Amino acid sequence: MLDLESQRPRVEIPPFETPALSTNTATFHPFPRLPAELRIRIWELTVEPRTVEVRIIIETLSPKPGCNGWDGSTSTKKARKLSKQQRIFPRVFSPSAVPGTVQACQESRRLNLYPKTFSDLPKLLGSTEDLEERYIYLNLETDMVSIGTMYLALLKPVAHLITRLRFTRGYRSDYDWEFWERNESNDVRLFVNTEEIHVVCEFGNFGVWTGSSVNIYWPCGAANVTMVNPDTDEELPLLDLEYENDRVLEEGWFEAQPEEGVVIFSGFESYYPARGDVLPDDVYSSVRRRPEGYVSD
Repeated sequence: MLDLESQRPRVEIPPFETPALSTNTATFHPFPRLPAELRIRIWELTVEPRTVEVRIIIETLSPKPGCNGWDGSTSTKKARKLSKQQRIFPRVFSPSAVPGTVQACQESRRLNLYPKTFSDLPKLLGSTEDLEERYIYLNLETDMVSIGTMYLALLKPVAHLITRLRFTRGYRSDYDWEFWERNESNDVRLFVNTEEIHVVCEFGNFGVWTGSSVNIYWPCGAANVTMVNPDTDEELPLLDLEYENDRVLEEGWFEAQPEEGVVIFSGFESYYPARGDVLPDDVYSSVRRRPEGYVSD
């Protein structure tokens, strides 16, 4: 019998190799030939919400003649007073990276998608001398201004420009927290045009913020305030945080007074144990009502 398989010519097939792809994908060479309207739209789409760190350092130096109206003499009472006034040097800077759109080309810079902001802040804060112009590239409509533990009052001259604010506060000591509650918390009202505020709770202590929706005036509304745990990056709306803390308070009260009936109103829920005694005033005052119509995400 004829073996056809043995008579077939053998053809060696080389292994398939994937063609090498160009690694230079960062440049789109036909881009300049696109219509101007399309190029502008593409640049606009590169704008994304960012969290931009903003810091202000105020340095002081010894007085010198010609500064603060001092002529260098000490012959009069006014001159002696001026000779003791230190020179103030507020400096504005940001450790955040400059947006790539600003560094891409002249066309993207001309669109001014990230304007130079806060360049006049040193003078508004009382700088006694002309300093080198410093600014921060910010899109105040989309970027969140994060100031860390810096005093809110330092941004007073430009507070009305900020729409999204983030700052860090926490319970370090009784003195620090009392200063925040009685003094600095009033500076939150300076940011009259804020639409959103994030508060980073130092040490992750959410409990000390219970009651802040009532005790602090939030220009954006308490429903638009978010508390952040820096250790876990957990985010919790302020109203939800207070609601959860109220529930813990209620459960703790029931455990402490198992034989007494109490009535606790905490927004949408009411509790009517057997005897129906009213919760004491000192405890009831710490249980806050959630606003009508509030719906948690």
